[in-house]
Amino acid sequence: MPTTMVDLGPTLLGVVDSSAESTSIVVSVLMALVVIGVMSWLNARSRRRVEALTEEQRRGNVQMQHNAERDQKAYDLHMTLNQLTADKVRLENQYLQLQLRIGQLEVEAREHSEEYHTLMRQKTQLEIQSLKLHIREQTKRLDDFSGYEDD
Repeated sequence: MPTTMVDLGPTLLGVVDSSAESTSIVVSVLMALVVIGVMSWLNARSRRRVEALTEEQRRGNVQMQHNAERDQKAYDLHMTLNQLTADKVRLENQYLQLQLRIGQLEVEAREHSEEYHTLMRQKTQLEIQSLKLHIREQTKRLDDFSGYEDD
């Protein structure tokens, strides 16, 4: 007698007599096992997808956090640079004000020097005139004394 699939079911289960009811139970159990296997496979596949999406989301979050930290660092550097630039401009302004004051003092010093030079020149001219007058006076006295000796 040839063996068929239906006949193997009860033999596999250890049942000696084969009946339609036991065959349907075996088929139902096998179908349930297949359904459970397919469900398990679908569940595992779904879990892998969720894990992959979760990992992708985690990487995205890490990248976003890294970008946020980089942007914050760039912003902090930008603010520091702005503060340094403002300080530099303030110092340059003070430097220019000092240069202006030095220039004004130099002009005043030159004017005072020029006044001093003019006064010294006038003093020297007056001294020269005084000396010329003194020489004339001395010459006149000499002439007067010489006139007494000739008499």
